[in-house]
Amino acid sequence: MFLQYLWMDPTYYVSWVVIVCFSISVHECSHTIAAYKLGDATAYNEGYLTLNPIKVMGPYALGALAVLGLAWASVPVAKSRLHRRSATALISFSGPASNLCLGIAFAFLAALTGAVAGAHSGVAQMFFKVLQVGAEANAFLCLLNILPVPFLDGWDVFTYFVPEANKLDQQTQGYITLGVILGLFFLGGFRILFSVAGAFRDSVISFFLVFFGGG
Repeated sequence: MFLQYLWMDPTYYVSWVVIVCFSISVHECSHTIAAYKLGDATAYNEGYLTLNPIKVMGPYALGALAVLGLAWASVPVAKSRLHRRSATALISFSGPASNLCLGIAFAFLAALTGAVAGAHSGVAQMFFKVLQVGAEANAFLCLLNILPVPFLDGWDVFTYFVPEANKLDQQTQGYITLGVILGLFFLGGFRILFSVAGAFRDSVISFFLVFFGGG
């Protein structure tokens, strides 16, 4: 269980919680900016252009993050105000795209730290570990949110290309989402996502280490 990292590996626990809070806030800010640019200022006017996780995520999501290591957030979007049909998909895609960019940025900084400081400093080693967590967490958030599942960002991207899926009623969408969540929990889906996220982290850090001449 995620909470056990609090005493088993406090650096990892604190890093994960803080970085996920920050990354989800950036994710939702990206939705807010994209919606504003595409014609809907609802989230912008309601104060969602912020990195404050209390505003963006709320107390229940923050509690879930502290206990389970997972959380959620959303911003209001009035689809009737959007300029074109593709706008909903673009707004949804902006969130995972921001996490992908953050993941690459964290990996870049981790590689830079490794290349400059190496293993000569305990502080540098801790900083390197924190940056690794940042790369992995954002890769995980990107992968999770881009899944073509109702109520995740990937669903709006999926239905843009397969509009017939929009004909599913809310109850059916809810059943699909529940089934996927249960599958992720009990059939190893989350383990697979974390494995892919870890592979992404290691690959990108290794690439930048070679670039910096430290690989």
